[in-house]
Amino acid sequence: IHGHEIVGRVTATGTNASKYKVGDLVGVGCMVDSCRECSACKSDLEQYCLEGPTMTYATPDRVDGRNKMG
Repeated sequence: IHGHEIVGRVTATGTNASKYKVGDLVGVGCMVDSCRECSACKSDLEQYCLEGPTMTYATPDRVDGRNKMG
């Protein structure tokens, strides 16, 4: 059962995956994306992203524009 932060283990990876392997512990916090280009993001302060961070819930996705639902 998940809430606004999720923890799990990797059970499978794609052929191009290099950062994670099966069995790794992973998690998703409240913030799931940022522009990664502004001064805040480049200073590791993504929560202050000048474009606005993408949160887990009720924030438009940067790719398709649909609201995140968790």
